[in-house]
Amino acid sequence: MIAGIVVNTALGILLTTSALTSPLISHKTNTIMLEKSSSMGISTFVYVVQKSDTLSSIAKKLYKNEDNWKLLWNDNPQIKDPDNLTGIKAISVKLQPPSACVDLAPALAEKWNKLQTTQAQASTLNFVESPLVATRPAPNGTFMNDYMQAGSQYHVPWQILYALHQVESGGKDGTIFNGAGSGARGPMQFMPGTWNAYKTPDHSNIDSAQDSIYVAAKYLAAHGNNQGALSAYGTNVAIVDQIAAQQGLTSY
Repeated sequence: MIAGIVVNTALGILLTTSALTSPLISHKTNTIMLEKSSSMGISTFVYVVQKSDTLSSIAKKLYKNEDNWKLLWNDNPQIKDPDNLTGIKAISVKLQPPSACVDLAPALAEKWNKLQTTQAQASTLNFVESPLVATRPAPNGTFMNDYMQAGSQYHVPWQILYALHQVESGGKDGTIFNGAGSGARGPMQFMPGTWNAYKTPDHSNIDSAQDSIYVAAKYLAAHGNNQGALSAYGTNVAIVDQIAAQQGLTSY
């Protein structure tokens, strides 16, 4: 016999695996429906995928930690791309994740590396062909003072900070996820763990472009303030160099 529990929430829809075809499933509601089976227990459920979901966003909703996207992919290896769930109606989830984030299974890790390589190549091609790397006047936007002040504080060329901002998010501000499922976020695309290690009391909001510019400058300074620092950052060094040079930087 199955007993139903309905809880109002914004997390999406969860059902026991045995109830995947239940008429209770509705994409129009934001509820969790837990159907407890006396024989199966309630440790594993089916999450009904919502529009614009990725494994990273689902992990954040369910586990309050987007880094648990790897756990979700391990449990659902049929997924081809953790950032594109088109055609995926539901996935199996655990209500209680491990105390520490898990690594991808070897086969999925290999697939993930190939996906990242393909995406990076496509991004670089699109970037090189875009007006972003065309000759342009010096920037005079909202964050110009921040580039210069952060650069002066940490002895990083402002052109590098400007270029890094352009490469990582197109110079945007606000909550930005990179779409690759890695967990990087914000205008300067920091991993949360790295952000927590380098943020300061005055610049502590990972989703703020202003704060991110200062923290990026601090990170580069801590890693040698050179090409090696850009490599450690994990950005497209060649494109950063190209944009910085267009703003007058002759060496870094």
